Amino acid sequence: MGAALARRLVLIPLQKLRTDMLKSATKALAGPFPGPEGRSVERRTLVLLLALFLLPALAAKFISQAIPAFMRQTGHSEAMIGLIFLAGVPLMLSFVWAPLVDRYGWSRLGYRRGWILFAQIAIVLAFGLFFFVDPGDRPWLLIAVGGGLMACVGTQIAATSGWMLDILPAQDHPTGSAIFAASGGFAGLLLGFAVLFLFGDLGWQACILVLLSAGAAGVLLIVFHPIDRHQALPYRTTRPSVWASLAIVRRREVVRTFLLVQLMDANVTLTFILRPILQVDAGMSISEIGLIGVIGSNAIGVLAAAATAPVVRRVGPWATFAFLSASALVINGLLAWSLSNGVTQEVAIFFVLASGAIGFVGYTAGRALFMGFCTEGRHATDFMTLLSLDGAAALMVAVLGSMIADRFGTASVFAVAMMAAAVALFVAIIVARRQEPRPSHIGAGSEVGEPPGFDQAKP
Repeated sequence: MGAALARRLVLIPLQKLRTDMLKSATKALAGPFPGPEGRSVERRTLVLLLALFLLPALAAKFISQAIPAFMRQTGHSEAMIGLIFLAGVPLMLSFVWAPLVDRYGWSRLGYRRGWILFAQIAIVLAFGLFFFVDPGDRPWLLIAVGGGLMACVGTQIAATSGWMLDILPAQDHPTGSAIFAASGGFAGLLLGFAVLFLFGDLGWQACILVLLSAGAAGVLLIVFHPIDRHQALPYRTTRPSVWASLAIVRRREVVRTFLLVQLMDANVTLTFILRPILQVDAGMSISEIGLIGVIGSNAIGVLAAAATAPVVRRVGPWATFAFLSASALVINGLLAWSLSNGVTQEVAIFFVLASGAIGFVGYTAGRALFMGFCTEGRHATDFMTLLSLDGAAALMVAVLGSMIADRFGTASVFAVAMMAAAVALFVAIIVARRQEPRPSHIGAGSEVGEPPGFDQAKP
């Protein structure tokens, strides 16, 4: 009797919850969904998208990677250097004003192009202010200017993301996601080699001049390329507000899929904080860390993102996540075993390169899923909201990983990441096997495979 009661109260509800969750995720993600005109865009448009995403990514990388190095060089404490990451808060809050990017535009400049142009000009002006700021004397002014720059970065990413989703058919969402991920990798390569390695020894102002030149070149690119100037303006959405920004998270299938993606990414975000720690503990020099940790990991990440897009298109995101989780399970197990015997340079290098590849693959597959939930007329808003929430979740998981490392040691973090990868592998296999057959794009009507809420979003 007790067993039957326990089965009725606990086991059956849990099984029903798991079934409902998987069915919802499968229904929402079985896509792909027919996009504008249902045909792929030209290759030169994809190259333009990469360039437009690269411009704000380079500015963001400068804030998160270069400024802390210059502050440390001028003698600032770890606590003061840590405050520079407050400059990233406006980027995480950019979903609040993303509805403005969706609703308002300038027909003569281009619906998205106007926002992209003004944001890029503002980024160049911010770098101009950086030229007159000494990182050793005025750290708070550095943080304030950095915060303004990151607000412009968020605006430009929102406008570029909106245009990307405006023009890409759904079968090209994995390609767009790979471009978005690869832009961050290319930005890391450019910052590490073309800025810091070549001009870092010449000082702060020399690096700022290089970034000013890159930003000015970006302004010229936007000025002389029409982007969406000759395209018809899309219909307007509801009035901008915080509630409008959060409308996408009121959809149950979005929340469930978002949580599943966080589970898929947990094996990487748990160990993210250990990347610089293991390299330093292994006795690697700053130049070696820059070569391996910045240039090497970003280079392999770009290659991984480029290879992921056709895989996601062919087998789907959840089969990709299953392969990724299996790889992470093996890699984290090897690292947990290796670190029990101490940290070596070989182990540190293997970890940095492997985590870079896995991170870019997961990022590409996950953002391809997010793109499928963005409804017409709200592309910038929905995408930026999901990106902001994803960044906040990743930060919390990374903090959890640092707490585990501080309390139980670095090997324990990889053991926990291995268990997370095992759970993610199990879930990804189930979802991948339950996916419905994908409809063909050839001759598909507008009603086939549309994401939930798509019809309600139309005027």
